[in-house]
Amino acid sequence: RFYQPTELGVLIVGTEKSLYAIDGSTGEELWRRKNVDVDETDVAPVPGTDLLLISFEKGDKARIEATDLLSGNAIWRSDKIKGAVMQMAVDPSANLLAVVLAKDAKSRARDGFKRHPLVHVLDLASGDELWRYEVSEVEMMPTRWPDDSGKEVEYTFDNYYPPVFIDGRLYVFYEGVTSFEARSG
Repeated sequence: RFYQPTELGVLIVGTEKSLYAIDGSTGEELWRRKNVDVDETDVAPVPGTDLLLISFEKGDKARIEATDLLSGNAIWRSDKIKGAVMQMAVDPSANLLAVVLAKDAKSRARDGFKRHPLVHVLDLASGDELWRYEVSEVEMMPTRWPDDSGKEVEYTFDNYYPPVFIDGRLYVFYEGVTSFEARSG
């Protein structure tokens, strides 16, 4: 259904029932998660690290998991944050991860589709939430324009700059520019 390259040369591949990590140079399967149904927006490599964020959702239950990209082992899990992973920023020196999520980010392709981005700032090593911020409703961008206008597609915030950590502050760009103290919000 989709594939994503990573900085470490690992290719993440999603099928209808599995998620794979493939060594990009040898084609060798590094690991596989069976019986998972994830969309491309549910999987996101964390830049500058060996972590992969995976959003799992079944019915009312949802969780985000940080997985070691090379081994497939779970590093941490959080059932407190939910939604598709839209954008992120990482500050490895401060051990901070900012993740922007959106709930119910799937619909038929059209202009004017809006959701509330949820910015969660987490401890990179443990996944503990330090603080969060809910942005007012903003327009999203469809991942593609299918031939069948009634078909559901995933939406992203790719029409906005991703957040960025600079000098101990987190900047987000959904309502103009908003600056937060990175650790406390």
